[in-house]
Amino acid sequence: MPDQDFLNWQFQDRWTEFSPRFNFQKGLFNYGYEAWFPPAFLHFSSFQKPWLGPDCADSVQGQFHEPFLEMVRRAGCDADLLTRRIRASWPRRLRKAVRKALSSAGLPVGKERRLRAEWHKRAHPLYDGFVEDLRTGRYADMPLTGFQATEMPRPTLTFDGQYLRRRLTLEAESLT
Repeated sequence: MPDQDFLNWQFQDRWTEFSPRFNFQKGLFNYGYEAWFPPAFLHFSSFQKPWLGPDCADSVQGQFHEPFLEMVRRAGCDADLLTRRIRASWPRRLRKAVRKALSSAGLPVGKERRLRAEWHKRAHPLYDGFVEDLRTGRYADMPLTGFQATEMPRPTLTFDGQYLRRRLTLEAESLT
């Protein structure tokens, strides 16, 4: 990334790698790796952010929407000034609802099939990479946390008409 060129130049060959725990990408939740690397920092690296409002109550950003707003309020700020709802057009909402209904009835649409195929294509290399990282002691924080590779997580994923997601039941306090 261009904004990291200086850092790459300055610290070339003089850095230490930490586990995904310290930059836990929200996409990893769909693969089930929060048990391996209990997140210390969540990185909402997509356009979906907790402060924008939950598009789905049991998604990662949906579950952290209220805790985020409470944190902002405790800091003395008006949380309403930070939130903005992104409302989809009615054709898009209708298409999402139809896709979700078909999926719930056991009739996956093309988008769901593509997303599931992508998930499977990424799941095994991700698992193999993490197992190798743990085997070789790649992460500097391993001795402190005792990370262990277990069998590949196989989370239950559902299609909400737009995204393939894993239902989460997390508490912000459990991530520290």
